[in-house]
Amino acid sequence: MTKTGFQGHIAYLHIPVTRMDESLAWYERHLGANISGKPHDDLGFIDFPEGPNVLLLGTNQTARAAFKLGDERKQAAGFRTTRIEELHRHMKEGGVALEPIVRYEHGLFFYFDDPDGNFFMVHQLPDAIGREDDPLVEGIRYIEMPVYDLERTTDWYASILGFNKTLPGNPDLVFLDREPGPNLLMWRSPVKTNLNVYRGDEVTPFIGFRIEEMDVLRHYLRSSGVAVGEIEDGGAVGRFCRFTDPNGNLLLMHEPSI
Repeated sequence: MTKTGFQGHIAYLHIPVTRMDESLAWYERHLGANISGKPHDDLGFIDFPEGPNVLLLGTNQTARAAFKLGDERKQAAGFRTTRIEELHRHMKEGGVALEPIVRYEHGLFFYFDDPDGNFFMVHQLPDAIGREDDPLVEGIRYIEMPVYDLERTTDWYASILGFNKTLPGNPDLVFLDREPGPNLLMWRSPVKTNLNVYRGDEVTPFIGFRIEEMDVLRHYLRSSGVAVGEIEDGGAVGRFCRFTDPNGNLLLMHEPSI
């Protein structure tokens, strides 16, 4: 029997890069990513043990996976590790410009840019126990987004997409989680912006969901008043459909072929 509501999970992130081969090698060398494919010069796939899958998109645009809140630069994605000191040392010895490791209430953190200026965070939980056979990077566990209408947008993610909403005590921040992750952190922004990836006239969603029952979910979204595009048949790789959140973020649904 078909379940009601939105059934799916975040399975894909799209990261813009300008030098595909260099970027694939960089993520493999410094973060231990597995290069899982390069269908053509403008698309490369990398994977981490706990996901989601990362699709590197070739572009000549200047927009990157990062945003600003006032004068503060914010990362669009955060990695989880149990070996933060080893990872920091490994990347530093490899020539990556890194900020020092800092300790906050919720664990250890450091920040870095990839060669294209995509800005990332690395986080280790306070009670993490690292083992030598643990990967240097487990996966992407956080996605951070600027949101103009914080209450309306986070309510939409909770009611339409089924995320759990948590208020951490900061009036300008809301946590959203849905198994198996990553978690979403939405920040109140004074300007209307989004995380869409632009390549000339082409707009690509930053976030992609893996789903089943495309027709059912598309009908559910349309009946819920969501702006939904047409279903695109990708042949052997499955079917795709795009929809838009209240903040203007384009989101992707992918139904793999059986």
